[in-house]
Order: sequence, then C-alpha cells, then structure tokens
Amino acid sequence: MTETIAKITPEALAEIVREAGFRANAEHPADGDPCVAFGSNGYECYAYFYSPLADAPGYYERVLLSFGIKMEKGVSYEVANEWNRTKVFGRAFISKTGGIRLEHIFLLRGGVSQGNIAAYFKSWDSVLGSFLHFLDGVTHDTAAGGNTRPTSGTDVVYDRSKLN
Repeated sequence: MTETIAKITPEALAEIVREAGFRANAEHPADGDPCVAFGSNGYECYAYFYSPLADAPGYYERVLLSFGIKMEKGVSYEVANEWNRTKVFGRAFISKTGGIRLEHIFLLRGGVSQGNIAAYFKSWDSVLGSFLHFLDGVTHDTAAGGNTRPTSGTDVVYDRSKLN
C-alpha cells in the first residue's frame, strides 16, 4: 500500500522534488518563512508553506508554488486576466513591484502519495513552460511594441507578507 502524506516539512518536500528530477533546496531564512527553491524551465521557483500544524511543529499541510518575473517594458493586468480566463492551473497576477506572477496551491489534507506530489511538480513544470510561451506571444503583440521578453536575472524574489 502506498503511504499517504498529509503533512510535510520543507526538507521532505525538497527530497521528493529532487527525486522527481528537479533541483531543489529547502531554505530557512532568518527573517522569513521556510520555503523550497526549485528549478523549472531554467528559472528559480519557490514552494511556500502554509497552515503549520500546532501538534507537529515544522510540518505543513498547504504548499504554494510560485514564480515571478519582471518584463522589460512591463505587462498589463489584461495579460494576467487573459491567462486566468483561459487556464485552470496557475493563477496569474501583477505584483506590487510590477512583475507578473504565477501561483498555484496544493493541499495535503486527507493525504496524497509521494507520486502525486512528484506529478504535481511535473505538471507545474509543464504549465510554467506554457505560461512563458504565453507571455512571449502576448507581450510581442502589445501596443507599446518592441521586445518585451523577460529580462535576464530578474526573477522576482519577494516577501509574501508584503503581497496582501
């Protein structure tokens, strides 16, 4: 019988993600919440943890996958809205810093298998590839014109407490 996982630590998630073929490291910043930094489509993404369990310190039951990037000439709310209108997996929005973000949450409550978690990250990788392709297409058709590809080295690393 496959073991079900209803709670997870950043270290355990990083191990599952590595076993699924991704680069992943658990991080515990002194001034922030733990996360797992992982690679997807050549970019740095993050898995943030929510719903810490009072009866199991260091364990969580919700995980938010997150990617952010700034574009050379910016990106409009309409671009994020179009993604959200036509896609189910991954919510896009414009951050306070003007970058575009893609996020999706998954729940462990009730239990999932390690294989389900690995498949979830593989799905994220596919969706992020689609999102990057989508951005490449819509940003080249903007009224502003010109090249609005993602600027290199501009992944948006943010403090999620400042997004509210």
